[in-house]
Amino acid sequence: MNRRQLLAGAALLGLGLSAQPVPARPADAVPRDPIPALLRLVIGLEDRGWGPTFEAHGVRLSAQDVASIVQPLTRIDRRRPGFEDFAGSGVRLIEPGDPGRSLLYHALASPDVRPDGLDRAAYPTLTELDVVENAIYALAPPTEADLADLTPAVFAYQYRSATHTPHGQHADMVFSRMAIGRLGSAAMQYDPEMRSFNPVAADPRDVRVLPARFGVFLARRGGGVRAARQSVFADAADALVPVHKLYDGLTTGSARSLSIRFNECHVNDKLAKGLRQGLSVRDVHPEEAPFTTRSRDGAGFAAMERVGATVLLSSRPAPLVRPARRPDGDIVTTRVRPQTRISRINRRYTSWHLYDNLPQLMWEGGGALLRVWLGAENPAPGDYPNPRNGPEFVNIRHTVASPNHIVDMRTQPRDRDAFLRAVASGDRDAVLFEDGCAEGVVGAVISGFDRPIMAAYSVLTAPDFFPFADQLSLQRAIFPRRAVSRYFRQGGPDPLCFGNLPPNPTLVDPMSDRGAAAFDPADRSYVALVSAPPRGPAAARLRDRPAVGFLSDTASNVFAPGWDLTYARTDGVLHYTTSGLGSPFPEDAKLCAAANAMWPAVSPDASRTFARQKDTPTAIPLMDDELGIHPRHPSGRPARRGWDGEYGPFLTADGLSVDFADIERSDYVANLLEGGWDFHRLAGIDTFEMFERMEAYRRALALAGFGDITTTNHMLIAARAWEHIEEYPRAHAVGLTGRGYAFLMGEIGAADKSVPEVGRLTAPLRSELALCLMTSEGTAGPFSAPPGPGALALSP
Repeated sequence: MNRRQLLAGAALLGLGLSAQPVPARPADAVPRDPIPALLRLVIGLEDRGWGPTFEAHGVRLSAQDVASIVQPLTRIDRRRPGFEDFAGSGVRLIEPGDPGRSLLYHALASPDVRPDGLDRAAYPTLTELDVVENAIYALAPPTEADLADLTPAVFAYQYRSATHTPHGQHADMVFSRMAIGRLGSAAMQYDPEMRSFNPVAADPRDVRVLPARFGVFLARRGGGVRAARQSVFADAADALVPVHKLYDGLTTGSARSLSIRFNECHVNDKLAKGLRQGLSVRDVHPEEAPFTTRSRDGAGFAAMERVGATVLLSSRPAPLVRPARRPDGDIVTTRVRPQTRISRINRRYTSWHLYDNLPQLMWEGGGALLRVWLGAENPAPGDYPNPRNGPEFVNIRHTVASPNHIVDMRTQPRDRDAFLRAVASGDRDAVLFEDGCAEGVVGAVISGFDRPIMAAYSVLTAPDFFPFADQLSLQRAIFPRRAVSRYFRQGGPDPLCFGNLPPNPTLVDPMSDRGAAAFDPADRSYVALVSAPPRGPAAARLRDRPAVGFLSDTASNVFAPGWDLTYARTDGVLHYTTSGLGSPFPEDAKLCAAANAMWPAVSPDASRTFARQKDTPTAIPLMDDELGIHPRHPSGRPARRGWDGEYGPFLTADGLSVDFADIERSDYVANLLEGGWDFHRLAGIDTFEMFERMEAYRRALALAGFGDITTTNHMLIAARAWEHIEEYPRAHAVGLTGRGYAFLMGEIGAADKSVPEVGRLTAPLRSELALCLMTSEGTAGPFSAPPGPGALALSP
């Protein structure tokens, strides 16, 4: 499936024309005995069009009974699309206690199994997948010893293709004791064909809520799971690995019939923590909204939806950003402190930089400079010099002219120097904004079971602009070839599952009547990505079908401050938190995107939008149409804003300069409030295309003699992609074939800041331009031209 097909499909799903909503079945409506329910489901699959798929493996669905579903099959056709990565030791429709070796479960749960001609309505619902899971574990129930000795805990989990498992050997169930739910302005939507939730909404200005799915399992402490390739994280020896799933109706040897009840407790105290960092607000009630908001038992900003023996936890659809208001409706403002002589101390461009420990801040800055000078990886693993005990960056580019009228400072004062003086000034009040970023606990209690259940860590955070790309897959793609620093001057695809911090120790167990702490600060395995050991030889590798994840490998690890979550210190304990993220999160989005995709599988790369060629040149090249086509773009294509509401760079009409967005004036909060974010624009870029672009651009820099990401002084001025060679005649004319990319590069000088258009700057070209054409089959170029009209002729 190519990128355009993927985008079209995603957009179609977002329209709700064919995707199924999550089945809203109360827990007591789910069959308590999963075996009869499983048999009814298996027999019914014949009428839904699944017969030919199973007949290829010698299975006649209508003839199945309890005995036959656990009998070894005479053949399994692993050449059949979607079954290439089925576990090599799997030989049954149902392998008791092991979903990863159960052919039936693989067929129904794998996003790669999509039989030709199968109607979308024929794919299983989440409730039906839960029935199959429960039956698999019911056929190998826990013993009394298991119930006494194993640790009951709440896990987030998904069935994954081989490439997205810890061991990488075959498709398998993957678990984590934490999950990343994502904010959205539209309701969540389950796509049964993808076997995951689809965040793409009908309107490109909206993004759907992404939930996480949690269940209760009996688990065993690791003891060398990393050596067994069961885990991906720093200290795997302590990781809990699930052994048995617990479900409603499970009857143990002592005739106890279990019944599970879930609960949640989440908190958003970003603004309250900001009061400790320097926000100055009149009439403060830090434990009340909007400074602190809480959700408990699904009564608040977090929603719980029961699906069989599991629960979906998500944020409720809401505007992604809104002005913070008191209970009486008045907008909350903060008195802005003046900019210090050293601007980086309390400003980052025109964002207010909050801090509570100046020596630590200076130590971190010095360490970052030293790593750049030494060419070391950035960030360094385990390097936590400056905890973010409150929001690090705050938007201060909005003021209040009257009680209900907010002034956006992007265009006023019109004079750029006057604008910068106004932002630097401390003699004014700035509007505070709130978002839905929160962290919390998903807990469970089981009647008929007298042991406490370990809770899971739940994070509700910013949307993912690349829902079909994940940090771990990109990390794995890069490391076999060369160090991350060859692709990123700052940041890199460090996944959260590589982390080694505990969750916020101040979070409360929702099942505790006494407000007990939910997490042990000595346990650093919550972010571990775990599975059972690999069973059998490595399966065939395949390019996965799109699926959206919510486990710790899909999120970014923490660094200055992070996109998904960051770290803080409480009572001497370093821990994960969301309260240190920018306020609101688009403030972080701008700074991360401008820093050559600080977290590349979630944060887009906007460094060339702002012409940052010296410090953080583009690492993941976005095309001109993705960054936005300015009305004066030399291509003459229709003007259209980019994914972030900005316009991308372009050559001026005389071919002598580059026109680009002014990072000081750019305001992602204002763009979002105006509906200027486009969530469709980048949604179709998966991990494979992301790395393909990175590798193509790396090769283009080398071909042009411009070094690499870590050394180049050249800017990527224009970029174009094509799926078929006919779409780009220049490449066709030089004999290239297949899909490819065109990169126009050149070196620019200092910006001329006296320009007529507010929010734009120009910089003169200082060298010849070079155009390189790159495909997987070959390259062409560099084609060169000096600044001037000839440079325009090179523009792709």
